[in-house]
Amino acid sequence: MAKILVVDDEQVVLELITLALQLQGHDVTAVGDPLSALDPTCVSPADIDLLVTDVNMKPITGFELVSRLAETGFQGQVLFTSGYSALAVAIAGKPGKSAIIEKPFTVETLREAVAKALAGNTGATAHNPRCRSHGSV
Repeated sequence: MAKILVVDDEQVVLELITLALQLQGHDVTAVGDPLSALDPTCVSPADIDLLVTDVNMKPITGFELVSRLAETGFQGQVLFTSGYSALAVAIAGKPGKSAIIEKPFTVETLREAVAKALAGNTGATAHNPRCRSHGSV
């Protein structure tokens, strides 16, 4: 399955997304602080197949996180999550390697969105065990 990095500053959301993706067999690294996701000892950006990230976080947004990861070799797909419907519409209309699901969402909606995002970018990769990597269940 895929190597997925999940970044969300809401602990409950982070844990739910992580569990749902683990149960699908994905290798998941969960990070509650977007700056920690930029730490190369935590995760190698080039190894990430999919980044699932909240849009509205502090101290940097999900958009800034994607830009910074791209500067360090990230070329995977991006699935944004957001509680703001106008933002969801704006992102959904943009072509490229990103998609968005609006909060609140169901586990099934998450799984479908992840499957679609990974359709063009799959594969298992190695991860750094020093991070909160949850592996496959």
